Amino acid sequence: MNRSSRFNPLHLLSFLLISLVVLLLPPGVFAAGLLAGGGTHSLAISPGNAFGYAWGANRDGQMGNEGTGRNQPYPSRWSPFAAASSSVGVQAADEAPVQVASGDRHSLALRSDGTVWAWGLNGSGQLGDGTTTSRLVPIQVPGLREVVAIAAGKTHSLAVTQDGTVWAWGNNSYRQLGNNSADESHVPTPVVTVVERSDGGLDFPPLTDVVTVAASEVHSVALKRDGTVWAWGDNQYGQLGNERAFGGSATAKPVAGLTGVHAIIAGGFASTHVELGTAYTLAQTEDGTFYGWGNNSRCQLGEAAWEKQTTPVSLPNLNRLGNVDALAGGGAHGVALTADGQVWTWGDNGHGQLGDGTSTDRCAPQAVTGVTGAETISAGVAHTLVTQRDGTVWAWGQNDTGQLGDGTADDNGTPKPVKGLCRVGALNVKTPPPAGCPVTVEIDSAGDGGGTVSGGGEYAAGATITLTATPDANSQFVGWQPEPCAASFTMPAQALTCRATFTRRETVSYPLTVTVNPASTGSGTVSGGGTYPAGATVTLT
Repeated sequence: MNRSSRFNPLHLLSFLLISLVVLLLPPGVFAAGLLAGGGTHSLAISPGNAFGYAWGANRDGQMGNEGTGRNQPYPSRWSPFAAASSSVGVQAADEAPVQVASGDRHSLALRSDGTVWAWGLNGSGQLGDGTTTSRLVPIQVPGLREVVAIAAGKTHSLAVTQDGTVWAWGNNSYRQLGNNSADESHVPTPVVTVVERSDGGLDFPPLTDVVTVAASEVHSVALKRDGTVWAWGDNQYGQLGNERAFGGSATAKPVAGLTGVHAIIAGGFASTHVELGTAYTLAQTEDGTFYGWGNNSRCQLGEAAWEKQTTPVSLPNLNRLGNVDALAGGGAHGVALTADGQVWTWGDNGHGQLGDGTSTDRCAPQAVTGVTGAETISAGVAHTLVTQRDGTVWAWGQNDTGQLGDGTADDNGTPKPVKGLCRVGALNVKTPPPAGCPVTVEIDSAGDGGGTVSGGGEYAAGATITLTATPDANSQFVGWQPEPCAASFTMPAQALTCRATFTRRETVSYPLTVTVNPASTGSGTVSGGGTYPAGATVTLT
């Protein structure tokens, strides 16, 4: 889902001073980044302390902290870039994350040196490392340098480099990569447009001069420096804003009749056999006017007048908000932040993601009570995230995998604080985590053998952890994975899952043969035959 945050230069100053990457955005463009709500997990970064946090679903390692399997209903810090086994958990200044983006089950981070890092599910190559192997810690996306903006769809990823080129990778079943293909790509590939030559042939040059991008599950959108909007992918509901692309487009095409744009968002998901799709696009022009197009079945365009729009239309309800500083789009709901720090929501409210204490859809923006002085916003598929000016993080909506970070799995229709690393008070992205916060060690076992393990629990970072693994009679213990897990190790600053591997011992059959010498007159009985594990002591009588 697309996320947008209010651009505050003070937040990024410490990073930009030491970075070769400069965010050359037109005045008023919303910078992505300090928060990211995905399908079932959430991300946040600290603008001044180089910490990254994750909470929610962790089936595929989207927490980035070396663990997998169990959901994490509280924030944990993800592993340091390129140093998964480090016990420090803090990046150097030129390695600090400055933007994050969440897909359905994968995570992206843009580092201050212009590199992109990814972790989590990789079944469609959405991590961009040339494989389909899911990753439990951040890995660098090869070949990308001087990146200034990132976005994540459900299973694809986008990046903009300083020269204005757009790169895409991952799932391409809806042609959402825009590379004139329908094949998924496991590495970044340039988004292209189409130009007809004088001889009637076609050329496919890269889309250039782009400053930011947005993505839903099925389509992608780019804003160029000249204020035009370009889109590609599925167009079932008109979300590309170009009627000539009725069947969708595998190349970037301009949105019809729209100029002077300075902000874009994209949201929605695909149609299934039980539910219609919800893909839509919103844009704001330099004069403050909002335009929307695509699906409106849940009032995600902030109006009740249409089921869908195939070209941009002005949105009176959103226009009445006045001075909007930030926009965010979820699965079928929208979020806006006005200059006075007020948060507004509209659209689908099936899980309470509008924050008004009900489950009633709203076709016009409603003020969210209980949050004041908001500074950044983000929208997941069915949950909403906000940071206040004091640095605390608040969340509401769907919570079945702990994506609200309140320690429960219960949906919540009103704002509640995301609990801090010590599980008391609110997570504060402007304050370094206090010393001695408990960090969770989870333990499990793997392999074809059996045994028991112990030693899991909550420990302070820096504590000495002792793990035990006792194999069953017919099994042997191989070792602990991943690093730094061992029989004894120092607890790092992030949660992790330690896995003991047991293998079944080889068994050998020892048949007993008794030969009676014809010359002998004696006789007797023998015992002790049977099947024993290799290395066992065998007694024969």
